[in-house]
Amino acid sequence: MKKIPQVWSDALYWLGYNLAGIIIPVVISILAVCAMKLTFSLSAITNGGQFAIYSAAMSITTIYVIAKPNPKRLPFTEIFGLLCLLTFAGAVALFTFSILYVNGVDIATWVVEWPSIALFVFCAGVTFFAVLNDNRRTEMSQMELQHIKQSRLDSLNEDFDKIG
Repeated sequence: MKKIPQVWSDALYWLGYNLAGIIIPVVISILAVCAMKLTFSLSAITNGGQFAIYSAAMSITTIYVIAKPNPKRLPFTEIFGLLCLLTFAGAVALFTFSILYVNGVDIATWVVEWPSIALFVFCAGVTFFAVLNDNRRTEMSQMELQHIKQSRLDSLNEDFDKIG
């Protein structure tokens, strides 16, 4: 069986932890609705703007991954940055609609429910690929590793020659 590359493995671990941050509260919300013998609906877990808040938080924290100082530039920096800003703006708009809806403003629930879930899935995808590319950026190639090894050997040889 072929082993998964370390950069993919690290990115998948990140995705698992990230998704656990929303899945756990959603499962608890579903259990609470069922425990209170209420009828479960999608609006029970979306109308408070939960998915929009998670999307906004994920988008903004990903901007750090994209822009953090590193000698190597992240591939597709501008595209990732633009997508993160757009998902952030969309998340803020959906959260605003959710807050207005919860406070009695007449807003169609379909405007909040599925778009906020879709935005979250899209945002998770964007941030996953940003993290994956960041992992690739920081990973050393065999050639770079060999170059470092050779330069250290050369330095040791020079030091040894100076001593002898």
